[in-house]
Amino acid sequence: MRQLILIMAVALLSACNMVEEEHTEEFLVEDQVSAVAAEYAYAYENASPLQLFFKEDQTKATFHESNENGDSFTEETFWLSEDYVKTIAVKQGVASYSIYRITKDAIEIMYEGETDLKVTTADLQQMTVKRTFLTFPIEIGTSLEGWTVTNVNQQVETPFETFHEVVELTQKIEGQIIRQYFASGFGLVKETISIDTDKDVAETSFLLDTLEY
Repeated sequence: MRQLILIMAVALLSACNMVEEEHTEEFLVEDQVSAVAAEYAYAYENASPLQLFFKEDQTKATFHESNENGDSFTEETFWLSEDYVKTIAVKQGVASYSIYRITKDAIEIMYEGETDLKVTTADLQQMTVKRTFLTFPIEIGTSLEGWTVTNVNQQVETPFETFHEVVELTQKIEGQIIRQYFASGFGLVKETISIDTDKDVAETSFLLDTLEY
């Protein structure tokens, strides 16, 4: 009788351990998925300089116009893996999707468009690079696909906070000058559009206002 009770107790304990291991394994998998950006984009001791050009996983940033017009746009960030990042920018009700690949010495754009491309990382590895966004080391004067690095030590004040050592990228196209400002660990923090007119230069700036995690 004692042996039977002992056998049943051992069997019950083993079953409990199996259930606990299954729950632990599921938790670890979920934790790995949700912590991708925490490990690769925001942990300075682990991240590469180019990974720090993006915000954390599953964050939503809101940018507000600096003048009285009060326009705004949002930018959501999703880390697909340690090498691929997807952003969704919504401006004036129109969503723009971008997928980036981060290598040791470059940020490459794999996709840009108004359609939400549903692909796996395996699919992305087979895709052709659309254009190179930025290269490392980041140096003033470097030009890529119409964008030029014009500053690497800019100070930018936003409602969210004041950023230092900000990288400024400038593009001149069709009478417009577009400047984007990137801070380490936060990615895009400011965007400025200047338009030459017959009388003067009209400038619109969007500043990082809030960041939801």
